Amino acid sequence: MPVASESGTRPRGDASFELVASARLSSVRASVSRITHGLGVPTVGVAELTRALGLDKKLAWQISNLLSERDPLRSARFIPGPQPLKRFCEAARARGVAPEVITQAQSDIRDFQRFVTRHLGDEETFEEIVACHRGSGDDSVSVRMRKQLFQANSSLLRGRAHAIVRTAVFTLDEAGTGISFAIVRGLVGLLRYSDGRPWRLSSVRATEGPNPRLGMHLNPLPGIARQDGEVPIWKEFSRGVGLDGYRTETPDGYIEDWVPASPVGLSGKMDCVTAECGELPNWRYRSPTEPYHSITSPVQTPCEWIVMDQFIDERIWGEVKPESILLTDVRQGPERPWHARPEDRLDFAPEVESLGRGIDAVHCVQVPMVSELTRAMFHQLGVEAERYMHFRLMLQYPPVPSRVGMAHELPEAPGC
Repeated sequence: MPVASESGTRPRGDASFELVASARLSSVRASVSRITHGLGVPTVGVAELTRALGLDKKLAWQISNLLSERDPLRSARFIPGPQPLKRFCEAARARGVAPEVITQAQSDIRDFQRFVTRHLGDEETFEEIVACHRGSGDDSVSVRMRKQLFQANSSLLRGRAHAIVRTAVFTLDEAGTGISFAIVRGLVGLLRYSDGRPWRLSSVRATEGPNPRLGMHLNPLPGIARQDGEVPIWKEFSRGVGLDGYRTETPDGYIEDWVPASPVGLSGKMDCVTAECGELPNWRYRSPTEPYHSITSPVQTPCEWIVMDQFIDERIWGEVKPESILLTDVRQGPERPWHARPEDRLDFAPEVESLGRGIDAVHCVQVPMVSELTRAMFHQLGVEAERYMHFRLMLQYPPVPSRVGMAHELPEAPGC
């Protein structure tokens, strides 16, 4: 295993971050442990270190955790700063620990700190990278970092929302050959920070009438009023100034719904929900170009939560197990997740929950509107909720921009 030298030479490309950093930290822990052994301390508890070295409790706690943490990478956060480290070494020297043992510990710590500074910049970045390598084991660290990103993006983009909601219902048509769908998209608790700034509510890759690429139709959900600019706003669940939204179509086939600009202080927080239905006539079975069924939502507004529900008529595909999708969208990546490149995938996607059949489990503590919205949606559609499988995906502080969703494999057509 190639390890960088004490001079801070850059590790070779085949040496992973985890291996190199773990090796350096293991050296630090071993040399500090030799100091405590030189003192004759039987254990490395805070009380024992405080008595043996006369240390304050905070410094004793740092040394204790540095030595007792099972994961070398996670132990880095307990390395004392320059002045506390100096006090530790002076106390060890005064109590008879061999000078060469102390010098080796100081050298190993400096070597690790040079490694961090040279290759990563600072210790905070090191902790962030450790959190990425440790995955769900450091979920609280991941949430903290995403919250910081949410706060920064809210300031930079001049707005935020409490939640993005997206609910889709897929039904087998009467002929048993095509699939109809109803979909609700919305922002809950949208707050804009500056005057004169319109806000994009949603973006979907489809057009009014048949789309040659996707075979989609989009029409207002029955009973949903169109506003100026042909935006189907669901008034029952929308509130706030400026709900006379407008719709645009981009050159690459995206329909976007917008809320017009309004003065800060007069608009306040607003909820805006759009609801539409359509058909997916060719998506029941697997094809070379469409091997999966998926729903995805672009995250373009900084938000505290995204809540995505999918209800699937059991007659379409039988039992299915959707998996979560989380893609970076910095290059306006594909809406179809199987077209995404591996490097576009983010590795902290949440699990998709299977919540049984019907709408009994639809309540959402974080976004109570979801329950009312779903019940009203099934009422408008006039279908029996009991035959629909319910799947939910939730993510706190999703990154911006990204694409969140769920997908499952399509079956082969009969006779194939």
